[in-house]
Amino acid sequence: MGVFFDIESALEKKLDSIPNHPKIQWENDDSYKPMIGTTYWRPTNLPFRSELASTGALQKHTGMYQIDVFSPANKGQGALMDDLDAIYTEFNTVLSLYVNETRVDILSVGRGRTLQDDSWCRGFIEISYMCYSH
Repeated sequence: MGVFFDIESALEKKLDSIPNHPKIQWENDDSYKPMIGTTYWRPTNLPFRSELASTGALQKHTGMYQIDVFSPANKGQGALMDDLDAIYTEFNTVLSLYVNETRVDILSVGRGRTLQDDSWCRGFIEISYMCYSH
């Protein structure tokens, strides 16, 4: 597989390793359909433009891995905050992820604002990453 597959695999593997996580609605996977009243996470990989990093055809790939967290509104924001904290801690305590021969460097981890409506509390984590490949 290629570098983009490896980047996505490294990020997904790390997210899936978080203990006691709820259901994850993976990109391009229709096997899980969220239901009101059930906590779930929805990751989205947002690759940015790749660019030439050296005269030796080394490519620099950057992007943002955003994880939206949905928690039932009737559980309050405490349950949402616990999940956001778990994701933040898991990604903020590692410098690099590895899959095959690909190293994905974690540049920063940020937390977005939370919103609440009648059915859901929602928040998100953004993970900025970088990877070099030939």
